[in-house]
Formats: sequence, structure tokens, C-alpha cells
Amino acid sequence: MFTTAVTRTISQLTDPIFLKVLAGGVVLAIVSLLAAAWGAGALTDAWFHSSHQWLDILLQIAAGLAVLWLGFFIFAPLSAVFVGLFSDAVVDAVERRHYPARQSKPLGIVTASWLGIRLGLIVIVANLLALPVFVIALVIPGLPFLLFWLLNAYLLSWGLYDLVAPRHLPPAEVTRHRRAIRGPLFVTGIMVAALFSIPFVNLVAPIFGAAMMVHIFHATYYKSESHGAV
Repeated sequence: MFTTAVTRTISQLTDPIFLKVLAGGVVLAIVSLLAAAWGAGALTDAWFHSSHQWLDILLQIAAGLAVLWLGFFIFAPLSAVFVGLFSDAVVDAVERRHYPARQSKPLGIVTASWLGIRLGLIVIVANLLALPVFVIALVIPGLPFLLFWLLNAYLLSWGLYDLVAPRHLPPAEVTRHRRAIRGPLFVTGIMVAALFSIPFVNLVAPIFGAAMMVHIFHATYYKSESHGAV
């Protein structure tokens, strides 16, 4: 199941729809990070002054770099919002190519965007609440990153699922099926979270995750319901 999902997703990465969404994501990511870095530098310049101009410049640069570094940790929630905006296009492209007989009804920009924003907020809040645990875990090298990875893998797995399953199922059935495939969902989340941790590759992670979740959904729901093997 996972091998099929991965190979099918990789083979479709050059799909014009995927490339269009990727281009939009790259532009959005660059603009957002540069705007945040500029804003941090401007605030530093407004709030902190020293008698040395060179020190003020260093503080502005440091603030900008800090925001860019922080961007690594907030990339997942920002991407969740982004993939919500364009999830219908990605899911439509995958189902049109691989599951034409089961093509679903789009969620619509309002619903998809709300699901993406909700997931982004949940990821941010969850990571902030877990921050003390990450700090305590610093006593063991690598443990904070592992915990961060597992937490976001779990959140991304059900968040991406919610962008696909409601197109096919009523709310009660979405909940039932999600509980029935918690294992496969978590493994999918781990794979997507791993992509988020790799610079530059993380730009395609939201698209990869949404597309892969389509395959996981069809492979589990329709097969389990005897609607035909995938």
C-alpha cells in the first residue's frame, strides 16, 4: 500500500497542476519569510538602540536570521494552511488520473481553507504547549527533534486525512474510518513530517502529503468496504 502510494505520487509530481501549486507555494514561502525577517529587523531597529551603529545593524541582521531559523519550525503549520487553499486542485488531479470512477465532490475553497487554517493553528498551539517537554528532552541528544517529529507526524496525518475523506464520506463515517486506519495514517504522517525536515524538499512536502493521502484513503476505505481493490 505505501509503496504504491509513494510511487504513484512521485510519478505525478510533474503534473501541471502539481507544478502550478508548487510554484505558488514557493512564492508564498519566500514572500512570507522575507516579510517576517524584514519586520523583525524593523521592530529591532525601533525598539533597540545603542550608541554604535554597527551594533544596531548586527541586531537587525540577527533578528532577521532568527525569524528565518524559526521559519523551519513553523513551516509545517504554514504549509497546512497553504495545502488547505489548494487541496481541491491536488486531490482532483490525483483522483482524475488514478481513480476516475471514484472522483469526489470538491470541498470548496472556503471549507478547504478553513480546514487548513484549523490544522495550522492546532499545530502551532500543540508545539507551543509541548515546548517545555522539548526543552527538558535536551538532556538526551536528538530526543527533542524526535518528539517534535512524532508530534507533527500525528497532527499532519489526521489533518491531511480531513482534506480527503470528507469529499467521500459523511462525518460519522469519516470518524469511524479514521479510527480504523490509525496505524497507516500515522506512518503516512511520519513520512510527510520527514519531508518537512529536509530543506528545499519541504517545499513539495504539502503537495506530496495531500497526494499520498488520497492513495492511502482509496487503498484502505474502498478495499475494506469491498468496493474493489486498488
